[in-house]
Amino acid sequence: MMGAYAAHEWDAIVVGGGIVGSLFAALASASPALRGRRLLVLEGRRPAANPARVSAVSPASADAFRRAGVWQDRILPHAAPYRRMIVCDQDGRLQFDGNDDGGPLGYVVANDVLQDALYERLTTQAGNADLEFICPATVESIDNAPNEWPGVRIAGRDGPLAARLLIGADGARSVVKRAAGIGTSGLSYNQHGLVATVRVAAPSATAWQTYLPTGPLAVLPLQDDLASIVWSVPDADVDDLQAMPNASLVQALNDALGRGDAPDPNSVRRILRKEHVPAPKVVGIVGKRAAFPLQMQQAERYVAERVALIGDAAHVVHPQAGQGLNLGIQDAVDLVGCLEDAHGWDWGDVHLLRQYESKAWSRNALMLGGVHVIDRVFRPQGVFGSLRRLGLDLLNASPDAKSLLAAVAMGSRSPLHPLAV
Repeated sequence: MMGAYAAHEWDAIVVGGGIVGSLFAALASASPALRGRRLLVLEGRRPAANPARVSAVSPASADAFRRAGVWQDRILPHAAPYRRMIVCDQDGRLQFDGNDDGGPLGYVVANDVLQDALYERLTTQAGNADLEFICPATVESIDNAPNEWPGVRIAGRDGPLAARLLIGADGARSVVKRAAGIGTSGLSYNQHGLVATVRVAAPSATAWQTYLPTGPLAVLPLQDDLASIVWSVPDADVDDLQAMPNASLVQALNDALGRGDAPDPNSVRRILRKEHVPAPKVVGIVGKRAAFPLQMQQAERYVAERVALIGDAAHVVHPQAGQGLNLGIQDAVDLVGCLEDAHGWDWGDVHLLRQYESKAWSRNALMLGGVHVIDRVFRPQGVFGSLRRLGLDLLNASPDAKSLLAAVAMGSRSPLHPLAV
C-alpha cells in the first residue's frame, strides 16, 4: 500500500524531458496498473526547433507511441513510411522489401514532431494529482544519501524534491548517472555526422545507406520529394562540408551515392537481385545543416539503489544503426513493464530494478557491439572486403536470413539494423 505523500514527494522523478524521458512518463501515466502513482518530469528547457534531425522509428517504437496516446493523431500524419531498405557499397548491396504483413519496415519522423507530441501530452495532463511537468527546471544538485529517498534540488525552489525512484533520462552527460556513481565506457569514432534535409528528383519509400571510404551516407525518405541525409565523415572534413555551397554539396552527394551504386556486370549479384533500385538523385538542399560527433558509450550499470538510467544516459550508439532512439524507447517500455510487475515492491528497490537492467543492458550491449562490428567490416582499409562481398550475396539469396535482419530492423529482435539516422 502507498502511504500519504507530502507535496514534495513522488513515486518517480524523471530528470530529462526529452523524447525518451517524456515517453516513459506518458506510458506510465497511461498504464492502468500504475494508476495513482505520482510522477514528476523535470526538463531544463524546451529544445530549439531542429528540422534537420530525424529518427527512423521502428514498428515496435511506433507501438510505444501508440500506447502513450500520441501516435495516431499527432505523429503518424507527419511520418514517412519506408517499405524498402538498401545497404550497399562498391562490392554489392543488400535489399529488404517490405514485411510479411504488408506494413512498413519503419517510419522516418522529425525529432521535433516526436518531442512536440509528447510535450503537448505531458502539459495537457500536468497538474492532476498523479503527474507534474516542470519546464524549465534547472537541476542544481542531487542528494543521494544511503537509506534515503533521492532528493533533487532545482533552481528557484526551496528544499529538495524527493522520490522513491530517480530516473536519469538526461543524456550522455547525465547528472543522475554521475550522482549515482555509475561509470561509463566507450570510444570516439573520430567522425562527425553531417545532417541535412535535401530535395530528391522523385519521392521514394526506400531507405538507403551506402558505405564510402569516408564513412556511411544514409538517405531516409521524408514526405513528398524530401529526404534526410546523415553523412559520417572524418572530423577533419566536417567543416568543409558544412561550408560547402549548396550546389557543390548536391554534386558531392550524388557522386557519393553513384559510387556506392556502381553496377558490376560480371557479378552473380545481378542474378540474385529481383530488381535494381537506383540510388536517389539529390536536386537541392533545404534549410540549414548540422553536425554532431559520433561515439559509442555504455554505462557500466543501468541501475543503483533508487536510480535507473534510460536512453542516452545509459547508452550512445553510432547513428549508422538507426537504433539510438529505438533503443531508448525500448528502455522506457521495459522500465514501465518492470514497474507494472512490481506488485507492491518499493520502486526504488535495487533488486526490482535489476530486472529491468538485466533485460536492457544485455540487449543494448549486443546492439552496440553489433554496430561496432558493422563499422569495422565496412571500413575500406579493413581486411573484410571479400567476406563482405560474399556475405551480401548470401544474404540476398537467403530469405530466412533477410527475414531475421528485417525483424531486427523493425525492433522485434536485436541487434543489427543496418540503417541510419
